Amino acid sequence: MVQIKEINLDLPEEKNKLKKLKHFSIDDIYRIFRWSVTAENLKGYPVKSKSIIYLIGWILNKLILELPLNDDIKKRNKGEVNIFNETHNDNELEDYLENNGINSLYSGYEEIDKCISFNRGQFIIIQALSNHGKTSFKLNLLYRFICSKKNNDKKVVCHFFSYESTHILLKIKLINIWANKKVVKYSPSTKCGNNQKQIGNYFITDLKLFSKVEKEINDIMKKRVINIYKNTYNLDEIIKLMETNFENDPDITHVYFFDYIQIIETKMPGDNNWLKLQNLSTQLAKLSIKFNCIVIASSQLSEDGSLAESKGMYRPADIIIDLFNNSQALIKDHKSKHIKQRFIEEENGIMHISIKSAKQRYGQNFNLEDSFQLVEGDFLKESITKKKPKETPERKWGGGIRF
Repeated sequence: MVQIKEINLDLPEEKNKLKKLKHFSIDDIYRIFRWSVTAENLKGYPVKSKSIIYLIGWILNKLILELPLNDDIKKRNKGEVNIFNETHNDNELEDYLENNGINSLYSGYEEIDKCISFNRGQFIIIQALSNHGKTSFKLNLLYRFICSKKNNDKKVVCHFFSYESTHILLKIKLINIWANKKVVKYSPSTKCGNNQKQIGNYFITDLKLFSKVEKEINDIMKKRVINIYKNTYNLDEIIKLMETNFENDPDITHVYFFDYIQIIETKMPGDNNWLKLQNLSTQLAKLSIKFNCIVIASSQLSEDGSLAESKGMYRPADIIIDLFNNSQALIKDHKSKHIKQRFIEEENGIMHISIKSAKQRYGQNFNLEDSFQLVEGDFLKESITKKKPKETPERKWGGGIRF
């Protein structure tokens, strides 16, 4: 707002109403300016006048010689037209709350679903140390989003972009997850029994189950319900794909997985890698809203459990999930005490997994310590003996989130 000390212009009658005001808005300035630049003769006004209105009109008139007065501008100034063309819905909050349960996806993990609602328009980051199961966790989520009975009517389509694994290796992992059994494993020169087969360096432990699951996955992929991309798409290509998918059928819930965010190819501006990642993260968050989809990207932490990059990359995220493999062999002799003390010995190919939220914009944080099992490195299950969720410890930032 601008304070008026004096008004001594001979304005038209409709503008004289402003003389009674002590303050006026930018919109009032615009209306006065609109009148002034269309006046036949501005020379009649005294140059010595100190009126702020005259000065604004005179300066703007020097910059723009003519301002068209079409019907839209007239209607807009009368308040008949909304400048941003936004429609208002009195029931939008009720509609959202009603549709939230309809459109949100279930992970199939009871404890996670109690704490997190996977909704359209969300940008989620899954962070973990190297080789702690980020890819396996995302593939398990993909499987459960597609196959969970609670998601049957959700029209879910999943897209998986990997920048460190080939689509064939991802498909092998997905077959094992789908079969709920290690039907394909790397094992050169293994003696084969009945219903088993050796293909190159890979050993198929159950040929019938493998054939059944592979056919089922291939059929789903042909229907484009699951898409594992062969090429390393850059950000511009991803945006085009999202736009096309949204325009073809906006009612479908598209879930985009990125493995992982630090190595997505982008032309984002930035003087250093930190700034580029912050801009990339912001862009992914905007895309999730613009195309009404769910974006889940993993991020690799540095060896000490802190963020490898600036925490600015994490600000746009709605949810940040910490994944920790308590049975990862390297943490047994880890130099960090707070990581080393969390080690739990692997038992018969079963690893102990902890999941907690480091950030949840619209929900309560949680800490599910040692509540999950990673079986033979592929399928993630909830522990049979469920532990009571611990209170989330205070976050320690050393350039990032520490475990």
